[in-house]
Amino acid sequence: MKIGFYLASLLILGSSPVAGFEARPVSVRDLPAQVESPVPAVAGVPVPAPASDAGFAHAVASFQQYIADQKVRDPDDLPFLMIHGGKTGRAVFMVHGLSDSPHYMRALAGIFYDAGYNVAGLLLSGHGTRPEDLKTVRLKQWKDEVRFGLGVARELGDTVSLAGFSCGGALELDALAANYKGPDPIPLKDMFLFSPAIKIADHNVELYCLPGVREVMELAHPWAVGDAATPETNPYKYGKMALNAVCELNDLIHQNSSHGPAIMKDIRDHGIGVFTVESAADQTIDPDSVVEFMHTLPPETREDFILYPKDAAIPHGAVTLPQTNPLYGALADRLRVFIAFPAASPAASLFLRPFRSGALDQLSGGSSF
Repeated sequence: MKIGFYLASLLILGSSPVAGFEARPVSVRDLPAQVESPVPAVAGVPVPAPASDAGFAHAVASFQQYIADQKVRDPDDLPFLMIHGGKTGRAVFMVHGLSDSPHYMRALAGIFYDAGYNVAGLLLSGHGTRPEDLKTVRLKQWKDEVRFGLGVARELGDTVSLAGFSCGGALELDALAANYKGPDPIPLKDMFLFSPAIKIADHNVELYCLPGVREVMELAHPWAVGDAATPETNPYKYGKMALNAVCELNDLIHQNSSHGPAIMKDIRDHGIGVFTVESAADQTIDPDSVVEFMHTLPPETREDFILYPKDAAIPHGAVTLPQTNPLYGALADRLRVFIAFPAASPAASLFLRPFRSGALDQLSGGSSF
């Protein structure tokens, strides 16, 4: 079956993984006056208009202004927009993980763009600047930014898929939970989760983030990873991690857990596909929790689950990068096949479904989603 899968990948899509690329911003001039929109603004960024053509132009202009307003330590930390010059059938909205930046999503973004998607990649507050900025960031800021990004993405494509790495995956699950509660839901297509933050591996986080304990810990030991003297050598990811940010993520994880049944219902009722990648060697996110999440998916879900074995020794932060994931080429091929087949395609079931059971058997236990 694996041979059949890779032959399908080669025949349908080609097997060359996307390496380096540049975002393709579009210059928009002489835009019509903006009109009222349900999409929230972020830090003074104008919101896109709801009309089709005008909505696309305003969405692009709004996101380009949002990009221009960012002050980051490296250009690759900037949010990105990759568009085909007009609204497409599919768009994807991408969110990076805790303490890193959009750099970690750019290679994957190229795969989506080459498959015909318009792509928007977000920069979360407190990231891409200096580690100290994560000492004061709040979950509400991240949620507001995701709402803004999703409002842009809905103007870029007829349907919108959600893609997130680690904390970004948790934020995308939160966005799914919120989407269908409102009067004007965005038509969501698929979810792409890369080492999603279903549960933090360090069990001490639950204690450190308790009300009362958290405040004392932040005064005595403000860094959950590293300390004030830890050098910053990676321009795309912080070398130290503020406890405040970890606790904000932990709060988000608990919220998602409480919304778990509703999330699964939305996945079932709206036919949302789920593509997930995790490493059994992950020491940041509990791999068992990701396995349990995949076990909980409705049985009719179109899904694919790549679970790297522990002896592959692929760490948490390496999964989305071709430079650090030695199995990235196979990941890219699986991703291309998943997005190539429509939801109801028998071929999708033939090539994707068999990979679930073998992966799930490699881990057991863990916490329920």
